Amino acid sequence: MSLLEYLVALTLSLILVASLIKNSGEFIAKQIEYEKSHSLTAEADRALELIGRAIRMAGYRNAQSLISSTRKEATLSDYIQVQKSNGYRGSDSLMVKHEISQGMDFDCIGNTLSKERTKNQLAQQGFLVDR
Repeated sequence: MSLLEYLVALTLSLILVASLIKNSGEFIAKQIEYEKSHSLTAEADRALELIGRAIRMAGYRNAQSLISSTRKEATLSDYIQVQKSNGYRGSDSLMVKHEISQGMDFDCIGNTLSKERTKNQLAQQGFLVDR
């Protein structure tokens, strides 16, 4: 084979390999983009699940403490507080307070709540939305 034949063969193989390399690079970029969006979606689902759980817990009143309680009735605003543009760089926050039962109670990430972890017999859970 002559040098010209080698150069032609090399050029043809580079044309074929270049398109494969270009396609594989695009495929890898799309795969990374998909994984990032999937991760963000999973994190958003988990955050909404935790917020929903805390909101459901905010309406809970321990029946025994309700019966034996002699203090004034608390309003809904005492148990759920939403603050807009209050935090760092104008971020919003949600604070949920609830009483704990006689059994086992857990916070929104699964840690056990006890009397020592309450303030005025109310467990407090907060969510902050950063801008």
